[in-house]
Amino acid sequence: MKYIIMCGGNYSDKFETPKQLLKVNGEILVERTIRLLKENGIKDIAITTNDSRFNYLDVEIIEPKIEYKHNNPERHKKSNSSWLNAYYPIEEHCCYLHGDVYYSDNAIKIIVETKVKDTMFFCIRDLHDGRPIGVNPKGREPLAYKVENQKVFRKAIEDLFKMIDEGKFKTDPISWNLYRKINGLELDYKGFGNGIFNTKGDYIAIDDYSTDVDSMGDIEKIEKFIKIIEGGIEMIKVEVKEQFHLGRFNEIKNLVRKQANVKYEEGMLDLGDTFECTQDLAEYLLGKNNFSRAFVDVIEVIPEQKAKTQKFAPKEKQEADVQVKETKKKTTTKKTTKKKEGK
Repeated sequence: MKYIIMCGGNYSDKFETPKQLLKVNGEILVERTIRLLKENGIKDIAITTNDSRFNYLDVEIIEPKIEYKHNNPERHKKSNSSWLNAYYPIEEHCCYLHGDVYYSDNAIKIIVETKVKDTMFFCIRDLHDGRPIGVNPKGREPLAYKVENQKVFRKAIEDLFKMIDEGKFKTDPISWNLYRKINGLELDYKGFGNGIFNTKGDYIAIDDYSTDVDSMGDIEKIEKFIKIIEGGIEMIKVEVKEQFHLGRFNEIKNLVRKQANVKYEEGMLDLGDTFECTQDLAEYLLGKNNFSRAFVDVIEVIPEQKAKTQKFAPKEKQEADVQVKETKKKTTTKKTTKKKEGK
């Protein structure tokens, strides 16, 4: 199978350098993707780009084929060429990888090892983009499309092109529209409403720190996640004081369940569970949330030598603060009976 890393597009409004050539955690994005593919036994690797700055890479360079152009440039002001042209048309089995993604080692391993009948869509959770809970926690940003049946894949793209010409789409369709077309799901013609990201069919949502890069701020977020995983950032150890659902579940570390034999739904934390999290997430769970409610108590700051400079009080003081907030909350509103969620 051929692995094609899609590195086209013009993002000069945000980046002087193509974002696929930006350095994240000391490694250029596309170089990292190539390295991880090779480490997983992939030899047939290509890049689609019309930018000569990618020529130094020791892989095949493919000039993108702009085979389709719609006649309504106002819909897509940068170009009248559809984004779906990024899926370079070939007859052989192929895996299309998004070039602006920082892939975890595990994400590439999953993509490479997944067996596919016709097509398989890979996506990531939307947590890194700061979107609110309830906006499809299982997946939002596309990672890759693995295609064993090019006939099915190309027909879906051609069908979408026809729908563009018929004026059905308000905005130019993207890979999510393609996913929905292939899997027989209802298409969202009006834009990119939350409904477009609902998943059913041949897809895999990878839940780790893999994420795309849309801004320099995204690079800072990725590097922060890596520090959390590698233990290179100050962490706060907390204990859950009441059951709640945490949207940012993949940000916590060293979770210890008080009831080890209970099977919980994804993201659910129960009374007595302990885990480590970053200072900003700890602040959120201590009351800086939509509920103005503390869901955890602080146990300790890790590493301990930084404890003198941190602003968290010991567990006893936090309990006192929570009581004050609870009393105030009860006298002002009754909304605390609603479902509790954290992000």
